[in-house]
Amino acid sequence: MQSIFGLRAPSYRSEDGLAGLGVRRDGVDSINMKACYPARPQGCAAYEPKPEHCGAPASASNDSAAPSHADPWVSHALSYLNGGGGSGKTTRANEAFRGRKPLVFTPTHRLAKEMRSRGVDAQTYHSFFRWSGQKDWTPDRIRRKHIPPVVIWDEVCTVPRAALEIFLDWLVQRGVQVVCCGDQGQPRPIAGASPHAWLKERCDYYEEITVDHRSRCEKLSALKRAIRLQSNWVQCKEMRKALPRCRGWANFVGVWHPRDLLLVTRKAPRDRAQKLLFEHHKKSFPDEPVPLLYRPRDTRLQNILVPIPGPDMVNEELVLNDVVVVSVETAQEVLNGEWGKDWDLGYAMTVHSSQGLTIEEPQKVWIVDDYIQWSNLAYLAVSRVQYLHQLHRCCPPPGTDDHAPRLAYDENKACKNIARKLQAYKRADAAKDLKCNLRLRMKDIEALKKKQRNRCDSCNIELLWCYEPKDTRQFSIVRIGNAQGHARGNVRLLCLECSRKRVAAAFTHCEATKDVPSENISVDQLQNLFDSI
Repeated sequence: MQSIFGLRAPSYRSEDGLAGLGVRRDGVDSINMKACYPARPQGCAAYEPKPEHCGAPASASNDSAAPSHADPWVSHALSYLNGGGGSGKTTRANEAFRGRKPLVFTPTHRLAKEMRSRGVDAQTYHSFFRWSGQKDWTPDRIRRKHIPPVVIWDEVCTVPRAALEIFLDWLVQRGVQVVCCGDQGQPRPIAGASPHAWLKERCDYYEEITVDHRSRCEKLSALKRAIRLQSNWVQCKEMRKALPRCRGWANFVGVWHPRDLLLVTRKAPRDRAQKLLFEHHKKSFPDEPVPLLYRPRDTRLQNILVPIPGPDMVNEELVLNDVVVVSVETAQEVLNGEWGKDWDLGYAMTVHSSQGLTIEEPQKVWIVDDYIQWSNLAYLAVSRVQYLHQLHRCCPPPGTDDHAPRLAYDENKACKNIARKLQAYKRADAAKDLKCNLRLRMKDIEALKKKQRNRCDSCNIELLWCYEPKDTRQFSIVRIGNAQGHARGNVRLLCLECSRKRVAAAFTHCEATKDVPSENISVDQLQNLFDSI
């Protein structure tokens, strides 16, 4: 008879009796202490399976709580699965931990709702941590909350690194086993740095997943492999090569059907496109239902019963960007404001909003080829479908601000605009005490314009050199590296809108992390620069 921590343990007559209580022998007459008292997951440690699952047959029953030990990462406290859209990262993690009731963290309520429809417990990480993203998070927000034994963090690459560090440390310290699933090839966080590089070093187990379960045709799989983790310019080039035809707006409307989905990069073209498509819908498809999108002005009004517009007054539980279909007459009432301000037409959505969705055949997806050459949007748009023939390209709708009449090109005026901006950049570099050995000259800008084919290096629109003061298509000379000034070989041409987004992203990151930017400029100076632009 053995003793455990001073307590006398009962004796057993057979090895089966020990196995029945989850205790196994080590080949000698002693009890395996590790099997009797399995430790909870701790950081930087590998774990063995529970004793009752040791030696279990490969075909475990569906009601077993044991993870699938065929996967090496199930025994680690913090794992990171990185792979393209549709590679089955989250599904694989859910299957591995079936029976342990894992909780899935998602970036949006819509994705969480889709997970729950599959029988998976899911919620946004904002709601779990009670964090709105506006203030610093403290553990006091959690209070008395059930902490799950396993957390599967979906779309983890959309979470700013500064926030992810805090949340992961808190979970691991409490013995929670965390599996992060992400795709570094998708758009980076809107504010803050991407967590991919840090998480790859921090995790106990890292794996690159190359399979593609979403693509059902080899051409689409080849396209996704060719553009993932490539520059935005290469992504757009390969996408346009695979989809050579780009229909003009009038031609697109002629073949469009209300079931088709339009993916755009910005809100202004989206809203303009939906108004034009609704007018065409009323004339050409009067009996077809109209898709409506739930967009509450107060984003807290989610996961609640919402009255659906229409004569039946049906209530459904909705979240942001949920789609319902109504008649043409009801849709017109919605646009007239008779059903409040929380509804919008659902013909189109931004590429960012489509993240996590799988658009099945036979639904067509039209990609508006406008400002798409930034933030990996081309790859994200392509990876939403199952077949390549679902994808089509079209031009943006007319009448948006981006297609206002242009000023006629005047060489003298263009040279004056270039000289004025070069002088402004020279003064800015001097104020920041940045060295500039190879000062920019007029011919350097002309050579750069020719090299970029007069296109924005980020979004690929045509640059304007004669413009109205607030025209966002005007050229802007932006530094590549912040360690030196506007020098020859350290600049590229962007449109004013992309330049503003670049400055705004840097300012938001400084506000969130309280860090001084790498170019030795204070947050206040960066705000003044943003206001001046």
